Amino acid sequence: MVNKMFHYEKQWQKLSSKERLQHRKETLKPLINRFWNWCDQTETMPKSRLGKALTYAQNQRVTLNRVLEFG
Repeated sequence: MVNKMFHYEKQWQKLSSKERLQHRKETLKPLINRFWNWCDQTETMPKSRLGKALTYAQNQRVTLNRVLEFG
């Protein structure tokens, strides 16, 4: 999912900020929501590699979601 997000962003680099914001709302928002749903539903040991990665991701939620506010 995350690689797909980066792929889209690379494709949208040359667009205007208004166009990029529209694409983010239409295309990235569902992906980001799916990512957060997966993070919220995944159960793992907190000290495992996946557990640490999920904790890190959860701590970055507000920052990652900001991409949906700006073009």
